[in-house]
Amino acid sequence: PNAEATVLWDNSFAEPDRIPFVVPPAVPWAQLAPILNQYFVTFNQKPLTSSQLEYLAVKLLGEGCNDSSIVTWQAFNKDSLPGRNFTFWEWFYGIVELTRKHLVNLWRDGLIMGFLGKNQAQELCLERPSRTFLMRYSDSE
Repeated sequence: PNAEATVLWDNSFAEPDRIPFVVPPAVPWAQLAPILNQYFVTFNQKPLTSSQLEYLAVKLLGEGCNDSSIVTWQAFNKDSLPGRNFTFWEWFYGIVELTRKHLVNLWRDGLIMGFLGKNQAQELCLERPSRTFLMRYSDSE
């Protein structure tokens, strides 16, 4: 997955007529979000919602982030997420692969909530009849 992250970043953010793999060390979230969305769509046929993209932004950048918040290459694919032993890219890539291999039909049909936190998932379930469940991607693995 790390090589794929390098190619994705390079193809997305390199200047024309540059030396290969000489890319900006950081970009605004507003530039990265549509790239992640397109990557997800390429393999899983359905785009992410604005709330799912917001969830990804908070996962990567922390609370209080916005479209102009800066994402560094280091934070994207080198540094582990806080309290975890994997990077943002490893986590995101794993979800893309899980969905592509096992859940694509459920995702495409809108049967997976996807990117939302545990507390939000619990709140949504409390508002529904007993025995209601939802599928979301893990925060921690």
